[in-house]
Amino acid sequence: MLLVGLEEFQDDCWSVLVDAGIRLERADDVAGALRALNASPIPVVIAAVPWAESLVSSVRRQRELASTHVVVAAALDSPDGLRAALDAGADDVIRVTFEPEVLVARVAAGLAPRAYAPTRRCCARWWTTSRVPCIGARATAIGRCTG
Repeated sequence: MLLVGLEEFQDDCWSVLVDAGIRLERADDVAGALRALNASPIPVVIAAVPWAESLVSSVRRQRELASTHVVVAAALDSPDGLRAALDAGADDVIRVTFEPEVLVARVAAGLAPRAYAPTRRCCARWWTTSRVPCIGARATAIGRCTG
């Protein structure tokens, strides 16, 4: 998984993913994100709102990157940030302050193979396939991450 921007979030905010075996990489900007995405397959990107429009359009223009699942982190009190994320064409939005189980659901949605039919419903909104490990249980004991 690739984090773009989001420097204010320390490594412990992402520990539920690391504990589930997901490798994290960081990029400071869209150019760095594109270098990382072109260097090795990274199925999910979580980006800060300021990078959303440029990142999504750049990723969608490259055929080999077009299926990358882009999640944009928008401030809880910013309807403009939420609108910008959706207008940019992000696959999903996560509200900051986020809870670990919400983070897990967003990332699991991006890791789920899109060619497979859903086999079960993992939570109230997100579908997974039997090929995606359930990592939600690891998030239940951890509090919110505010950055």
